[in-house]
Amino acid sequence: MKILRKSFAMCIIYILFGVTIANAQTIHTIVFCNTIDQSIGQSMSIEFLNMKNQVRTWAGLIDYDEDHHELDGRNCTRANLKAVIDDMDVEPDDVILTFYGGHGSHAENDSDPWPQYCMNSGFENQGNWVPMASLQKWIEAKHARLSVIISNCCNVVQGATTKSHYGLWEVTTQDLMDLIAKITKNSLLPKVR
Repeated sequence: MKILRKSFAMCIIYILFGVTIANAQTIHTIVFCNTIDQSIGQSMSIEFLNMKNQVRTWAGLIDYDEDHHELDGRNCTRANLKAVIDDMDVEPDDVILTFYGGHGSHAENDSDPWPQYCMNSGFENQGNWVPMASLQKWIEAKHARLSVIISNCCNVVQGATTKSHYGLWEVTTQDLMDLIAKITKNSLLPKVR
């Protein structure tokens, strides 16, 4: 697990470093976590702080300007997330990085392979949920050079009845390494099995 975390962190740094070479200006980050749920709120509070510090460290390492947003507790809602994204002033060479921590679910018979974020409502208020595919579409509309979506949530049928109606691509570790090689023009990166 420790090797996987280091590999993941290095992939993110390589990706962001590669975009730096391409003259990116700003990294727009959104860290949003369900910190008020009785079953996971305490651990999500710790994760929220850890991830907030991590994205700031990444921004400092690659010398980007930073546009950082946080949504936790009662502020971790669909409406607030959409408003933050809508208000972002994104230039073509910028990067958007999002992190969600909290409950996730998946509607039975839904062809979308990605989770729906339960936000701060747990499993009760599906109208507040955000399908990962919707987040991807909202971010894609900002036309950033690179978008990274990181999620720490379940993706199993746990009470979801509403399908997300969107699809995303499945990305493998090799796909990420190929992307890094293309961005950095470094064909010497090792092949990942």
